Formats: sequence, C-alpha cells, structure tokens
Amino acid sequence: MNPVAVIETDEGERVRIEARGFARREIEASRRWAVAATLRFESEDERYRWLENALGVWEGEFDAEAHRARYRAYLVRNGVNGDQR
Repeated sequence: MNPVAVIETDEGERVRIEARGFARREIEASRRWAVAATLRFESEDERYRWLENALGVWEGEFDAEAHRARYRAYLVRNGVNGDQR
C-alpha cells in the first residue's frame, strides 16, 4: 500500500504525505486489515520544511466492509533512541 495525502495546516499551508507500507489480515476471510507504514513529508512552506528530514510512521487498521480507516501517526525524533512524539 502506498497512499498519498495532503493535509492543510491551521495557517492554510499544505503538507504532502507519502506512505509506503504493508497491510495484513489475521485470517484470510477477514475484512479488517492491520496496517503499518513509513511516512515521507513535503512542503513548499518554510515553516514545515523541517518535516522533509523527519521520519514518520503510522499504524492502525482498515475495515474494508465499513470503508473506514483508523490510524495513529508518529514522528520519530531521535532515531537512535526510538523516541516518538
């Protein structure tokens, strides 16, 4: 799975998010997928350019029957220590 999204900040600026990840089901017949991905960011606005050097991850689930996704996203601040924000 490789979704692409754009979020708009409170200031009206746009941040593009590109994800590369995987999804799996516990059993083949299930319509719910466990999802994990790394995130890459891009922004034209100087205030958000620092995100271009940040590592993001997300995890969650996609329910194909309900057509609903729930994800939690994190920025990894200190990759060596694995600290998250």
